[in-house]
Amino acid sequence: MEIAFKDILSVIKGADMNVYDDKRIRTLLNDSYFTVTRTGKISYSKSNKIYSFYRSLLNDGYQFVKNSMDRKTFWRYEQDFLSIGLSKMQLQNLQQQKNNVIPMCRVINIDFNCQRPSWYVEPTSFYDDPKNLEFLKAV
Repeated sequence: MEIAFKDILSVIKGADMNVYDDKRIRTLLNDSYFTVTRTGKISYSKSNKIYSFYRSLLNDGYQFVKNSMDRKTFWRYEQDFLSIGLSKMQLQNLQQQKNNVIPMCRVINIDFNCQRPSWYVEPTSFYDDPKNLEFLKAV
């Protein structure tokens, strides 16, 4: 069953992170995307560019930013966010979350080990009982 939902689950993956906290996003980006210059100073230019992309998603929405940017640049920035723990679903819903819309992954809890209600009793087959098989052989 998990194979059937593989694509959906890959989008939901990592959805526990709070995307409202811009400082946390900035910290994660600075920790992951910094460079050391020749003089030994730490440069955050790449993390600043990625954070600008995040702010664009927050202000303009996923689809608008996707349509207004070069495709390869957009996907590269998206992969940068996936690598720090945000899910694709979170990026797609940033503008909605800004308006306090709760994403579906918080409303729906998917548990593949518990697919039936606790009161459900699996039916037994007529053919599972050895007495019935003897009866059928006799007929």
